Amino acid sequence: MHSLVARPWCARRVNYRESPRGQPARPSMDAILGVAGAWLNVLNLIPVWILDGGQAVLVLNKMERVALLTACLALWLFLGENVFFLVAAGATWRLFTKDVPTKPSFAIAAYYIGVLTALGMVLRLLPGRGFGAP
Repeated sequence: MHSLVARPWCARRVNYRESPRGQPARPSMDAILGVAGAWLNVLNLIPVWILDGGQAVLVLNKMERVALLTACLALWLFLGENVFFLVAAGATWRLFTKDVPTKPSFAIAAYYIGVLTALGMVLRLLPGRGFGAP
């Protein structure tokens, strides 16, 4: 039985497409869309005023912003995706703004860092390297 009900699309192994002999394998369309979606989601989490990351960072105090900056730099160094450096740059800028709340929000900071880490794992595990990479 080879229907989608018996084998859902999420159970498929996202792999490189088979290519003719002598040609390098290319990622499948599922992998390309997954990488593009994860990359755009990380881009949306840059903590500037108009993006979603800017709204999430409003409830983070200084120490949570430092934790966000540290996590972004670690993801950038370990995964090699430059989009995490953009998030780190935004977190650095937000360290010096005067919109710091008095009450900490550890849950929001953990969720923000968790989402960034999960998106980083998607970028790492799917075939293909980010935009502009060979």
